[in-house]
Amino acid sequence: MNLSDIFEKFDKNKDGKILCEEFRDAVHALSPTIPSDKLVEMFNQLDTNGDGQVDAAEFASCMDQTAGSK
Repeated sequence: MNLSDIFEKFDKNKDGKILCEEFRDAVHALSPTIPSDKLVEMFNQLDTNGDGQVDAAEFASCMDQTAGSK
């Protein structure tokens, strides 16, 4: 599974953007114990331009930074 596949799994309505609700639902499916406030914090880190949604470029950039820090 590549980044594009992961992005598409998060983007439930297939509009090319991940909304906070979509992000929350996807992450809760993977790890239901993460508190909602932590999920919002995580989403805000992905949403680098602050428009309330994460596009593919923001998602890829964050994933690249995360992978590079390991």
